[in-house]
This record gives sequence, structure tokens and C-alpha cells, in this order.
Amino acid sequence: NLSVLRKQLEAGLPSGSVLVADRLSVRLNPEAFTTDVAELERTKDKRLYTGELLPGLWDDWIIEERYRIEALVEGLKERPEPAQASAAATSALPMVPTEPAPLTPEQVRKLSLPHYLTRFIGRAAEQEQLCALLTENRLVTLIGLGGTGKTRLTVEALRARGGTFVALAECVSAAQIPGRIRAALGLPSVEANPLEQIFFAMEGRPTLLALDNMEQLVESGGAELVELMLSQLPELTLLVTTRRALNVPGERLIALEPLPKEDSVALFLDRVQSVRPGFSLTDGNRSDIQALCTGLEGIPLALELAASRLRAFSPAELRQELQTRFEWLARTGLKGAKDDRHRSLAAALEWSWRLLSPSQQQFLAT
Repeated sequence: NLSVLRKQLEAGLPSGSVLVADRLSVRLNPEAFTTDVAELERTKDKRLYTGELLPGLWDDWIIEERYRIEALVEGLKERPEPAQASAAATSALPMVPTEPAPLTPEQVRKLSLPHYLTRFIGRAAEQEQLCALLTENRLVTLIGLGGTGKTRLTVEALRARGGTFVALAECVSAAQIPGRIRAALGLPSVEANPLEQIFFAMEGRPTLLALDNMEQLVESGGAELVELMLSQLPELTLLVTTRRALNVPGERLIALEPLPKEDSVALFLDRVQSVRPGFSLTDGNRSDIQALCTGLEGIPLALELAASRLRAFSPAELRQELQTRFEWLARTGLKGAKDDRHRSLAAALEWSWRLLSPSQQQFLAT
């Protein structure tokens, strides 16, 4: 509540010096704080830049602001250390050009890729197959159940092969797709039709775009948009991740299956070690861990959720819990999930449920 916030933010300061509150709102006093971005813009000191803005988040405004800051930093010259500065330096010409240097296509591509703090385990054959299909087909659709790792495989394939990642999980209509593509490509946000802007920028240029999480957009025009883009841009290749096929001419489907047993155990152990450092596979826990991975059917999301519970459970206790009641795992939240649909198994199932038509939902409910 407000009193707790005041104790934390205004310790030793007059009330209202940091938080400004009335009956309708609570806000920060703009004179009481500053931000690293504001200081970077004010001082033009390149040393203040320590990394990309809000890594791991992909809202439109974040992506655009991230590109703007990157462009600003690219245009800044290195400042001398204070000890090296001389009186003559004070009369030097301004170090910041009038217009910041634009990002190169390679910089934009790298910025579009999500960053993961966990290791990528398994899927070597699938990654090789995916890259091979992308050299022979202009539309490759990676299809699979929620939580099987379609997004992660796509990101790793793009790191190896090159391409631009476009996150669509937060889109509710296909009309939002062009704006997301424009932002991922680093194109300026102007009043022009974003699709026409994309066509102009990509015309005649071999480009690979990954449209991630498109299942909720297929029936609102997503499939038609994919077909239009491929017809207008002969040099374009699309990699789409989805839980349902697009049914577009020329579509090449690749189904992502659950992890095999060996990779399931490796993934489980790796994620357990992030919550219990030093944990390892032993003769005493081997059978329980193998049974857990078998019971979770090689679904990476389920394995990660279960691994997060080993902070409080032993492998034997966790195995017993899964045998007696599965609901707690469905509700377990996964810290650091990229989006809400992957925070728990229940969220993943709810996402799939919303994709069904009313008649399909009624059929399954009866």
C-alpha cells in the first residue's frame, strides 16, 4: 500500500518528495529521480550505455525505443577518461552528429532475437532439418503442441542461419502483424501503410522472417497476409510457428515432437541445477528422475515447471506428487517465462482452448 511505498522510497525524506498521491492516482515526482536513458541523452556519454533496454521484453514501444537508443549510442564517440581530459578538450567540436547513424540490417536482426539465460538442449536434428527446409521452401510452418519448444528452436535456427524474429504472441488480430514486422526490421514508425512500407524496404532483397506464435491470427486474416507477402516479395522466405496449419499453397509443415528420453533428462537436470546448484544424477535418484521425465512425456515446458519444484521437493517426492495429483504442476508458475501462455501448463492449455470455436469447446465439454 501507499504507506509501505513511502517508507521504502521516502526514508528520511519529507512526505511527498518522491510519491505524489491524490484520490485518483499515485505517481513519481519527476524532480525526485532520473533514469539511465535520460542521463545518456543529457550527457551524451557512451560509457553510460550498459546493454539493451528491457532485455527479454518485446512490446512494440519497447522495440522502437530500443532501436532508438541503439542508434543514439552508435552515433556517439568515445569520451576520454576524466584523468585524460585536458583543457583543450573543452573547446573541441561537438562529439554527437546531428543525425545518429542508422542501424545496419545485421544489427537489427540481432536485436530482434530474444535472449535466453538457459542452455539450449537437444533438437540438433530438428534444427538441421529446419535450416535445410528453409533453403528449399519459401514457407515453412513449424507446428506442435504448446510447450514443445517451437519458439526456442526457431530462435536457435535464426542464430545459426540468419533472419529476423517477429514476436506475435500479444497480437489479437492479423491487422497488427505488419506493425510488428516493421518494428522488427527497424523501419521508422510513420503514418504510411506499414505493409506498403515493408514491401518497399524488402523488395529485391533476400529476407528470412520468422513469425512466431501465429495460431490465434490465422482465422483473422493471418493466412491471407502470409500468402500476400509471399506473392509480392519473391525473395522472401517465411518461417511460421503455430499450433495449427495455415493451409496456404506451398506450405511445408514440420511437426515438432516431444524430446526423446535422453534429452528430456538432460533438460530436466540442467533446469534443476539453476534452483539447486550442485544437483546431479546419482544411483539413488536416477530411477525417480527417469520416471518423472517419462511421465511428463518429453514436453520441455512441463519438464521446466517440474524442475522448478525441486527447490522444495526431492525427486522421489515429486514423482509421488505427479502420480497422485497432476493439478499442482498445471498451476505452477515458471519464473522468467517470455509470455503469460508459458507461465504454467494451465496457461498453455487455456491458450489452446481459446483458439477453439464455440462448437468445438461445447463438444469437448460434453
